[in-house]
Amino acid sequence: MTAPVAPADLKQARIFMWIQVALSAIGPLLLAGMAGVSLIELISLTQLYIAITYATAIALAVCAVVLPKRQQWAYVTAAVIESLLVLNSVVTLLSKGLSGLLPLIFSGLALRALLTRDVRTWFFPAQPSAS
Repeated sequence: MTAPVAPADLKQARIFMWIQVALSAIGPLLLAGMAGVSLIELISLTQLYIAITYATAIALAVCAVVLPKRQQWAYVTAAVIESLLVLNSVVTLLSKGLSGLLPLIFSGLALRALLTRDVRTWFFPAQPSAS
């Protein structure tokens, strides 16, 4: 018996998650370059921000790898992380302006794809009732 094929929306969600991973991985490096400081100096100034950014990127990467294996914990983790990223992006957009727009777009698209009926049903199939 073959495993069910992942829904197309799940594939889209994984693409947006990988884009977020890439942006999170290079973001601190770009920030250091724009600030005109070395990465070591930047790390000493913003350790918590960088730690959270890389932890989020690692968690999204793990989820993106594991999601096609139909692991429910990966689905829930990805949905929670994407929800928090949407919330953070909205707060950033409201408080600091357009700097929150790009993260909002990618996290919003990933979350939308994760929450479609096809993806939810693929991870949590309806159980036949025992009558």
